[in-house]
Amino acid sequence: MHAVDRVALADERLLSSADVAVTAPARSRKYLLSALTLLVVLVVIEAIGRVGLLVVPSLIGMPSRTVAAILREQSARIDQLLGPDSLRREELDPELGWRYRPGYARGADRINEQGTRNLHRYAPSPPSDAIRVAVFGDSFVYGNEVGTADAWPSRLEAIDPRFEAPNYGVGGYGADQALLRYRRDGLTLHPQVVVLGFTPDDLRRLVNVYRRFIDDREWPLAKPRFALDDRGALQLIPSPLQRPADYARLRAQPLLVRELGQHDAWYAPEIYQDPLFDWSGAVRLASSLVVRLRQHFLGENRLVAHGVFNSDAEAFRIQVAIFREFATEVAQHGARPLVLFLPDAGALAQARAGRPTLYAPLAATLEQAGIDYLDTAPALAAAAEHEAVSSFFMPGGHYSPRGNAIVAAALASALRAHAPSPGVHTTLP
Repeated sequence: MHAVDRVALADERLLSSADVAVTAPARSRKYLLSALTLLVVLVVIEAIGRVGLLVVPSLIGMPSRTVAAILREQSARIDQLLGPDSLRREELDPELGWRYRPGYARGADRINEQGTRNLHRYAPSPPSDAIRVAVFGDSFVYGNEVGTADAWPSRLEAIDPRFEAPNYGVGGYGADQALLRYRRDGLTLHPQVVVLGFTPDDLRRLVNVYRRFIDDREWPLAKPRFALDDRGALQLIPSPLQRPADYARLRAQPLLVRELGQHDAWYAPEIYQDPLFDWSGAVRLASSLVVRLRQHFLGENRLVAHGVFNSDAEAFRIQVAIFREFATEVAQHGARPLVLFLPDAGALAQARAGRPTLYAPLAATLEQAGIDYLDTAPALAAAAEHEAVSSFFMPGGHYSPRGNAIVAAALASALRAHAPSPGVHTTLP
């Protein structure tokens, strides 16, 4: 190799080394800039998430608490539930989930020793001149927010002395628990008519097992539910928490709550199983929005579609099966079954506007099946032509004394037109 070539090669090597020396810091700066940019983006996203958690939940009614906070409250509530309290109305029930304590009395809220919300006891069988109407259902049947004397079953008795209306309503019940209570307690007093009350909020409870999955501010109570088998028949799934010891175990190990989600359509693994949920406001906001969209707007089992109940949803199909089972069993025991629709303020607004109520598809299904029902929305809507609708409801959304009186009058009118003869109770073949 010539001397000139050797010099040129040396120069090239020197230049190449210089390029490497220049490129390495530039590449490091590039990586550092990318990392800083990513960090800034993540900080901005997290800041947006934190701000969103302050604004969005209050706008759309979405919870925003951390799982740690939810579980701390869960344990505290279980302590209250298991602790001695002679003033507490609720008590655990292995078959029904919970019930109201017989003999409970607090102010105007009273339950008799037979376990029904009435101011008096009932004879084992109806007197010869009486029509006994046993009513089952939720807080709209029980008459939350008013005293026992103002609940519509008591008002029904006041309208016509022939009517006796043992009130088996329990707050928070779905029609599944109401049916189970009828099976266990409904024959004791030998009613001639059995009423199953239904209000719009009941539908979501049919696919719920643990109340706090629907609303994490609720009492930590578990319930049984029904599923449908391949033939569409009801199949009972017992409550996963049946004894005080089961609740004590959940109090000691709060994360066992995840096991309660196995049969609960309202259980959200995005919330209870994502380790980032508590640490990141952005993750918490995004996960909560995804859950809400799936449960209320986009999922195939969403309860509402086009302004009425979604007839393809699992909860709807279970509700129809419960109505059918209820009607069949009541008739087999020689009584008349009656489904009573009790509209909340939203459903009443729909009726007054001339639109189908949320539960209109259920009423249509009952019509097709030949099951008797009474919708009290028309009576409430008619009264609203002369009175303020706000006077029909209490602050918590239940019927006021006036609202209960309207419901009782509508039911009394229907019973007078179609009730069995007083004192008659026969068993159908």
